[in-house]
Amino acid sequence: MFVKSILIVIFIIVVLFVTILNYENADTRLNNSKKTYEMALNDSYFKNEAKQLIKKINIYNSDSTKQIVLKIEKYFRNFEYEYNTVIEPPMQLVNNGKGDCKDFVLAYASILSALDREYYFVIRDKFEDGKELRVGHVYLALPSKDKTDYQLENGKYIIPFETTPANKIDTTNNPFKRVEKNIVVNNEKVNTLYFKTSSKI
Repeated sequence: MFVKSILIVIFIIVVLFVTILNYENADTRLNNSKKTYEMALNDSYFKNEAKQLIKKINIYNSDSTKQIVLKIEKYFRNFEYEYNTVIEPPMQLVNNGKGDCKDFVLAYASILSALDREYYFVIRDKFEDGKELRVGHVYLALPSKDKTDYQLENGKYIIPFETTPANKIDTTNNPFKRVEKNIVVNNEKVNTLYFKTSSKI
């Protein structure tokens, strides 16, 4: 009986160790993703292409941040989703007419950064029973004062929005409504990294 109890304890310790290790690996990967996005946004080539895209979409400094997001969504609405392993600058995404979540999110982020607007990156890693499945998704969020929006651990509120075109997710064109049912109200076990970008990028 004693030996059986010892074996059970050892089994539990092993399971916990593997689970923690998976989460540490996820944290490393999420933080590496953060560095990648920040490096891209600091690149002068990205900054120049963001300015071109701002003119192309007819975005103005007088537009509210939500208006800007909706203008970008409308412009990219009929673009195709296609996974790739490289980061495409905004105008390359425009010329190709297709890209994946990281390409679209960087196009949005480069525009918001160029206009000195505050926003958050949301990077998710998905798990099941302590085992890593895949890097889940990346999108953005805006700061919010509405206490019905998503609350971060630091007590601040954000309103997430989808940057991948609607034809990949569903038929709803409002990016703020599309993301709510996918990430705020769900039963998935998810490791999520929220980080606020510098408005001075």
